[in-house]
Amino acid sequence: MDETVMSGGLQTIVSGGLQTGLPDCLQTALSDGLQTGLSDGLQIAVSVKPAASPPVANCGANASSDDAQTGGDQPTPPGNTPAADFIVGRSVKARVLELINRGSFGTIHRGVMLETGEDVVVKLEKQKAPCPQLLAEADIYRHLQGGPGIPKFFWGGLYDYEPFYNVLVIELLGPSIQDLFAYCHHRFTLKTVLMLADQMVDILRFIHEKHYIYRDIKPDNFLVGVGADTRHIYVVDFGLAKKYERGRALRRSSSYHFCHPMVGTTRYASLHAHRGEEQSPRDDMESLGYVWLYLLRGNLPWQGIKAEHKDETFAAVKEAKLSTTSERLCEGLPAEFASYLDYAKRMKMDEMPNYKKIKAKFRALAEVEGIEYDWEYDWNVQQEKTGVEFRARGLSDHGHESS
Repeated sequence: MDETVMSGGLQTIVSGGLQTGLPDCLQTALSDGLQTGLSDGLQIAVSVKPAASPPVANCGANASSDDAQTGGDQPTPPGNTPAADFIVGRSVKARVLELINRGSFGTIHRGVMLETGEDVVVKLEKQKAPCPQLLAEADIYRHLQGGPGIPKFFWGGLYDYEPFYNVLVIELLGPSIQDLFAYCHHRFTLKTVLMLADQMVDILRFIHEKHYIYRDIKPDNFLVGVGADTRHIYVVDFGLAKKYERGRALRRSSSYHFCHPMVGTTRYASLHAHRGEEQSPRDDMESLGYVWLYLLRGNLPWQGIKAEHKDETFAAVKEAKLSTTSERLCEGLPAEFASYLDYAKRMKMDEMPNYKKIKAKFRALAEVEGIEYDWEYDWNVQQEKTGVEFRARGLSDHGHESS
């Protein structure tokens, strides 16, 4: 089950009670656009179209004309194995190779840069998707280049031949933390979680200081590097990320009576996200705390909650989070984790986390526990001990329920 959700719809907008039958992503975009007064330059025109020709929503920045490929006949990539001459790019070009994964957004392929021979990932999204967002994601990668844990960006733009794709090309990375967690039998040691936490805090600090909030923290979206870079952690998939400005976000929250669709992954979503409140850096940090506890405990108390309707499931998970204290959630773990979670929950909406203090506390814990940050993770130890090579299990085989 795909945990990433933008549920519900706009329930109450100022005094009107606007209700729509639009896709969830359009409802979220409309909600954000109304709150900002369209000051981010997001123009949303809502009209009813016949089902046979759905509108293309502008849910993010458009590629510049320099990034468009036009004219001539090009091959249509067939199924799982694109044609040998299926080339994307303009200023730089990549050959699209075999399928790696597919989802509701489109497909992910392995690729290779024509000039340098570098291995890359090519993400394809139909331009006529109900809510295309890949070009906006490409712009975020551009803006974040050079930061810790940000994959190298090669190209983003349009493939303007049948079947007409939006395209994103980034460096090829290793397996996700979720896949490695499964490889290690769904439990990480304190040492591995502290080494991961050290890098994850740096990554979020950079993203937040560049005025973005990520909004979908989960182990699936953190990947390790490849080759000589396996000690480093990277974050991918900025499809739900959003521009954030502290003062304006606070004014929006206090001036409008919006109930937002919940954006993120239910298992790790913050309580503010469950309540439909405007998200900010505090929500990313709370979600990060849930990820660390999941990796240490092997599970979270609200996993596996099911109800007849999706909204009822969200409500049950929210209630479980509200009724589970940090002390109970962190029982048997060092007190620093409960302290961190309480800190994240107490943060004000416009407050920036004290990243330096967070890192220092966990570094001090490592020193007390005699843990050295030597970047030998549990999966390295597991492979050396068993001789069993890691194999990615894919999104559908992580060994846990999705909620």
